[in-house]
Amino acid sequence: MAAKVSLHLMFMTDRNKKVRIAIPNPKQPVDPTAVQNAAQLIVEKGVFDLPQGKIVQALPAEQTQTAPRACRKSVPLPRRIRRRGRGFV
Repeated sequence: MAAKVSLHLMFMTDRNKKVRIAIPNPKQPVDPTAVQNAAQLIVEKGVFDLPQGKIVQALPAEQTQTAPRACRKSVPLPRRIRRRGRGFV
């Protein structure tokens, strides 16, 4: 299984909150100039209406890579103790 890659565009809002827009599996290799231009266009056009406020500034983008986990064997869970009336069963 291949590692998962995500591109995170970071922005600052008019309420001084940081906002992140995640793009899963971006086309590789990622062109930093294209990413910066896209982020600036998002700021200029105001395309997102967010509860955190209006996007006013683009911050540096991040690319993250998550390694796949090893498959673990499932373990049966113990029975739950059910309460019936006043006592336990």
